[in-house]
Amino acid sequence: MIEDQLDMDYSDFLKGRVISESEDMSIGHIEKKLIKEIFKKNYKISSRFKEIKSLKLLDRNFYYDVFTFSCENETYCLKFGEDDDHYLFKREFDVLKKIEKYKVSPTPILIVRDKNYSCLITSFEFSQSVKNEGLSCITKNLQSFAESLKTIHNNSKSDFSERDMFLDMCFSM
Repeated sequence: MIEDQLDMDYSDFLKGRVISESEDMSIGHIEKKLIKEIFKKNYKISSRFKEIKSLKLLDRNFYYDVFTFSCENETYCLKFGEDDDHYLFKREFDVLKKIEKYKVSPTPILIVRDKNYSCLITSFEFSQSVKNEGLSCITKNLQSFAESLKTIHNNSKSDFSERDMFLDMCFSM
């Protein structure tokens, strides 16, 4: 290997550098049509959202896809997955409901389960990701970050703790 010949390892070479990967995050015509059709046919959704506009894909992960859409001059977040993903959406919806009054997270709007899909709709918060901003954004704003995190943790008790996963994500950057 090249690092054996140069008396250097890759961790020294990559120190202080950012590595990124890009991929096409556009939404396909068929997928867009399917979601718009679900919004028309599902009574729970159609009674709340008359006409969706500007449906955009934000993220794809192992479990579900995340979209934003607009309706009546408001922007929302749609997490859309298979029927099996409902437990994830239900858990998130319940936690968001518990902390809604503190205004430290998106507002839960609607959760839907059908035989072929499930989805969660929340308000969409226009913000930057800690992953994009880097660990320094947490350290610069540590006081308000800690207060918000404390509020969330103290008011959303659950049997399942994601603390270790969260800390690992923060400090592995």
